[in-house]
Amino acid sequence: MMAGTEYCISSRLIDSVPSVIGDFEVSVGISFQVDSAKLTLFVGLMTMRNINFAKKTTAMTTVPNQYGFGALFDLDGVIIDSETLYTGFWNDIEAEFPTGIPDYAIAIKGRTLESIMEEYPTEEIRREITRRLMEFQASMRFTPLPGAVEMLEALAAAGIPSALVTSSDAVKMQRLFDMMPRLRGLFVTVIDGSMVTHSKPHPEGYCRAAREIGMEPERCVVFEDSLQGLAAGRASGATVVGLATTYPVSRVEPLSDVVISSWQELPLERLVELMS
Repeated sequence: MMAGTEYCISSRLIDSVPSVIGDFEVSVGISFQVDSAKLTLFVGLMTMRNINFAKKTTAMTTVPNQYGFGALFDLDGVIIDSETLYTGFWNDIEAEFPTGIPDYAIAIKGRTLESIMEEYPTEEIRREITRRLMEFQASMRFTPLPGAVEMLEALAAAGIPSALVTSSDAVKMQRLFDMMPRLRGLFVTVIDGSMVTHSKPHPEGYCRAAREIGMEPERCVVFEDSLQGLAAGRASGATVVGLATTYPVSRVEPLSDVVISSWQELPLERLVELMS
């Protein structure tokens, strides 16, 4: 077992995770066994090596956090309306380079590119898919989901620190912030896919983000839309708000404390009440 920084993990056992795909295991005391019907979480003593934290920025407000909680956001399907575009891209990839995974474009949502590439047998195929993805993302226009930026601004005005936890890479994130420059200032820190060792449903990204905004995961709320991401939020010990923007409510609900279909359904007052 590696010595190092103590790592957070929830003691919650998740008994039902519909249609999460793959087997996931870490040798330092936590194991996710995932199939089409069930994800079981075994918790032991867990440590991980020290890692260089992402650069923090000054959020748009220095108002004291009088509410005592933090907010951790996924990106695609939570802040920006991009999941339909990605579904089309990955459906085309699956047609040309079949993996045999049912509903492949949906099943991989929330995973890092490195994790997704493990599904392909040769380096040549992995390079070609990566090249196409980079070209696809370079032409994307990022559109925020209605109410998402307003929620971030309301949190900042109330002194509640926010972090972005995404499986996207640094190149995409730089392009996003170039296109939407005010968005970067709304986050204390950004954790992208290159900054974590383990992809969602592992809670590493959310645990790290909680530390960087100075909060315990149990005093954070996670906003997620994918099954992989919802499972990561649950495993971190955070309160989970599921957005039914990618999956129907019936798929999101088992992994969420609260489910919303749009940001208009969750005004700041309701969120504060949820976290009280």
